[in-house]
Amino acid sequence: LKDNQFDNRALTPEALDLQIKNLRKEFPRVSSELTTLAEKFDELAAETDLDQEELIRAEKELLTRLSSSLLELSLLQARARLHGISLAPVRLTSETALQVALAQRPDWMNAKASLVDTWRLIRYNANALRTNVTVNISGNLGTSGNNPIQFNGENGQLSAGLTIDPPLTRVLERNNFRIALVQYQQARRQLMAQRDQILQEIRLRLRQIRLDTLNLELRRLAVDVAITQTDVARLKLVEPEKPSTDSNKITTVSPTVARDLSDALANLVNSQQALIFTWGDYESQRRLLDYALGTMRVDDSGMWIDPGPMTDETILSRYYDNCPDPLQHDSSHGRSDFFELAPGELPPEPAEMDIPVSVDPPSPE
Repeated sequence: LKDNQFDNRALTPEALDLQIKNLRKEFPRVSSELTTLAEKFDELAAETDLDQEELIRAEKELLTRLSSSLLELSLLQARARLHGISLAPVRLTSETALQVALAQRPDWMNAKASLVDTWRLIRYNANALRTNVTVNISGNLGTSGNNPIQFNGENGQLSAGLTIDPPLTRVLERNNFRIALVQYQQARRQLMAQRDQILQEIRLRLRQIRLDTLNLELRRLAVDVAITQTDVARLKLVEPEKPSTDSNKITTVSPTVARDLSDALANLVNSQQALIFTWGDYESQRRLLDYALGTMRVDDSGMWIDPGPMTDETILSRYYDNCPDPLQHDSSHGRSDFFELAPGELPPEPAEMDIPVSVDPPSPE
């Protein structure tokens, strides 16, 4: 703002307190003026000594003053409502927001679980490339004579065999293993791209929120200036006629005063619409940010539950007070072949496990 030669004194607490103080002073004055006009209307209604022309002139003067007072009252109301708009602060860093999003978003959890499935398929397909040794043992026991229950060991048979399936020509299993490696790398890069998209969305929301915060204050000042311009145009419209240098002539009101007041009112409406649009966009961005973080909550009627100020401390405390520590591992899963992934982590590369990256069966020669 300083680079654009903006006067920061308009946004100081002292300047804002002074505006509220002036509003409180203007309210009793306008109220007293409206009460006085009401009494004069009652007196004029009871007046019987005035002729018809004087009565119409007096009523016209009172109606002009009443119209001016009502317009001034509406401007005071607009100024009071202008300073009544407040924003729930959003002071959240992208690092903290990403940490919470990776621990709370269900789509990220599902994508990471899908990646783990493709990661486990590597071990599953690798087992098919290992040597298979099968021991087969079979036998029977016969009877002697005509007695069906008289078993004799000399009439029994016992046979044993050994089957060895070496990885000599397993082309199909090798292809399946390599397909699993390729699919894992594809899924891993897709998950990394999704994490980048989440971070990009969060940064976009935070950047737009900061922009709306500055724009709202600028729109607020623009509305305040438009109210002042309308008030000045109103005062020019009711300004009494001044005698000119020539004693026989009286200066008349400028013919563009009514048009200036109309233009000032139109400018005021446009400035108010711009202010409301910026405020609405700010609230919309807050809801989109809450959704992007995965922390959005709704009530029984489906309405959004406003979390209030969104800062690093409040977001982390709200998440970690209601959810278990994502980095805490179960002691029963202490096996060397078990991997517990924290939020935001990816499974390791295949070269980091006890699985060869390239398993080529030997040539039949």
